[in-house]
Amino acid sequence: MFGFVNFCQDKAVVFMDLCGHLQRLWFCLKSEADVSANHILIIDEQRAGRIFSALTTQSGYQTDWAGAEDILRHEIDRYDLIVISYPYGRGLMERLAEQGRALLVLADYVCDELSSILAGRMNCFYTVKPLDFSNFGKLVKSILNEKGAL
Repeated sequence: MFGFVNFCQDKAVVFMDLCGHLQRLWFCLKSEADVSANHILIIDEQRAGRIFSALTTQSGYQTDWAGAEDILRHEIDRYDLIVISYPYGRGLMERLAEQGRALLVLADYVCDELSSILAGRMNCFYTVKPLDFSNFGKLVKSILNEKGAL
């Protein structure tokens, strides 16, 4: 019984910690968002993708979420920024980078493959998970501002 209670308490602490991080991310994004409503596409696994989509939407960005298998249903040209998970969206990421799309890659790890895909490409950035939530909003805004200046 005590093991189960400790397990539940540990899960509750982890959940509360995650909620705290998400709340801080929301405030960072909200304070950093340009209300001109840049359009962002999040390509990630369902759980993470929906969280980032909700947070960026609440921050004033027009945001859509799609799994890598659903991407063909979206008109890619209408997005100012595509946030994509690596290695989840590996093949798609390479095609988007070749097209010159503005990309923010959320990488589980950095490897030679990721470096070679993004090397020398304009508007392609990456950050390593777990995300530094306090800087995520600044990074999104910076990428969108740089894209607008090109």
